[in-house]
Amino acid sequence: MTGQTRSRPAPVAVADEVVLDAAAALLMSVGVRRTTFTDVARRAGVSRMTLYRRWPDLRSLVRDVMTREWGRIITATAPPGAPGTWLPAEAATRVAPDAPGAERAELVGSLIAAARAFRAHPLFVRITETDGELLVPYVLERLGTTQLLVLDLLRDRLAAAQATGAVRTGDPDAQARMVLLAAQSYVLSAGAMGDEVTREALARELYLMVDGYLAPPHDPLSGSPPPEAPPPTRGAPSSRTRPAFRTRPTDHHQPTERRPAEHPGGPS
Repeated sequence: MTGQTRSRPAPVAVADEVVLDAAAALLMSVGVRRTTFTDVARRAGVSRMTLYRRWPDLRSLVRDVMTREWGRIITATAPPGAPGTWLPAEAATRVAPDAPGAERAELVGSLIAAARAFRAHPLFVRITETDGELLVPYVLERLGTTQLLVLDLLRDRLAAAQATGAVRTGDPDAQARMVLLAAQSYVLSAGAMGDEVTREALARELYLMVDGYLAPPHDPLSGSPPPEAPPPTRGAPSSRTRPAFRTRPTDHHQPTERRPAEHPGGPS
């Protein structure tokens, strides 16, 4: 009788998504400081060694969780016509789909929708409440994966909108960076502004600010008023200057009478 060796089944590779799901649930529940590799492994149904083969430490795993969650927000709100597009009520009623500024309104609305979704995301809320230092490097030191993704999307959409006249001419790369800085300030600092102004009001102001920044000059759909005329140059006549007076010669015994000079184009 010959013995037969039973081959052990190959271990099933655990998809990264399973681990990321487990880590995200723990991070949103207890925060970064109280989350451990052991907890993540137990929740995902894998060993700690399996995690260490993929992520060298908890911080790298947390980064991947944030990248996935933030990326989902961007992909849900970035495409033209996405359901998450947000417009202030007055803009939504006055911007027709075929209006010259409609493309810009949709772009800015998508940006505001993404910014509001970031602020409402449970993971972002938990991080800002308990582990805000995790976000500091992406504000002061370097751009993260999600920020680079946003810049790419903004640059492409701004360049396309410039071609149709919906956005003023300029360097789309520089414009994308300024728009990201404005939105990032709202996402990170709106909570520090207190409760005197509602989040809805702040989002509306952000929309008007970014829309006005991107609008071509004198765009009737822009939330910003047209620029005022430049002040008159020194020495040039101005409609605000007081009318000149001239003295009509009289004899020395009569008081001098002064009359305003007639306007050259006035009636004779």
